[in-house]
Amino acid sequence: MSDDKIKVTVVCPNCEETVEVAVCKDDSFPCPVCAFMISANKPVEKSHLKIARFSFEILAMHFEHFITSKYTLTLGSVLAGMVLTFYLVFFNQINRLFSERKTPPTGVSSAGGIITNNFGMSLRLIPAGTFTMGSLKGRPDERPVRSVTITKPFYIGIHEVTVKQYSDVTGEKTRVPMPPDNPVLFITWDKAKEFCRILSERENLVYRLPTEAEWEYSARAGTETEFYWGDTYRDGFAWCHYNSGRPTRSTHPVGTLQPNAWGLYDMLGNIAEWCEDYYLSSYSPDDTTDPIGPLDGKFRVIRGGDYSSLPYTSASRSNDTPDTMMGPGFRVVRNP
Repeated sequence: MSDDKIKVTVVCPNCEETVEVAVCKDDSFPCPVCAFMISANKPVEKSHLKIARFSFEILAMHFEHFITSKYTLTLGSVLAGMVLTFYLVFFNQINRLFSERKTPPTGVSSAGGIITNNFGMSLRLIPAGTFTMGSLKGRPDERPVRSVTITKPFYIGIHEVTVKQYSDVTGEKTRVPMPPDNPVLFITWDKAKEFCRILSERENLVYRLPTEAEWEYSARAGTETEFYWGDTYRDGFAWCHYNSGRPTRSTHPVGTLQPNAWGLYDMLGNIAEWCEDYYLSSYSPDDTTDPIGPLDGKFRVIRGGDYSSLPYTSASRSNDTPDTMMGPGFRVVRNP
């Protein structure tokens, strides 16, 4: 085991399974059983007893790393765990963090690790799996609802491509001056594809846009609710019409609101995002394994809402011509 990892046995707050994991110093990791993101900063569980147990084990993990090479529980760590448990129980952290329960898709064991490329773009490994794509509650183009299987893992950007990253890779300035850490905006589908081509050449790896199925699979992160945080809109997850500023709404730096269960930010807000697929007004019911959409068309798929739109769900779809000068932004996928 590397020096920057600590081996610890914990009870997952989501699936209640006892799992043994090697975690990094930031103490944030996906449960190997159900892919729920566990954070030592928010060790919660429905059972108060299990909260205490989880807290004690996390604190013991710190003692192992900083004091001794042998796993021990000291009186100090037990007392600290009791204080932490009291804080969690009586300051409503449990209800807030467990208001929506995450259900992982079939075949998912972990949301995987994170890599960062030479341009500071962080990507998370998304495992293969099966999920329910579409919604009966949305528009007709979100149907038919069907079970879709992604057969190969892939890396997807934790954040949307920023203004700085776009300029660093392409050498081009954006059409409209924006802060460097905000998502790049007004990008044509053709320009997004060109960005992926240049990045692939400079990194000697294959970068591309996500397929529409990969995008929704990543956005849902194991959920089957309308949004990846539940069935109704809640502030704190997506920059949209309600919270992006008044009277002038605008984009915001990436990663400033809460991520989904797989640690991906701004999937349903800040800016909408190009996908690889041509747009079709309904899904093909037979296209259920690594779907790539129709083979030709006039429009390309756009997913996720933006800072000026009403809240978009995980299944919401839009589209535009690939050469539109008022295009959205995008995030990239990298083949493993």
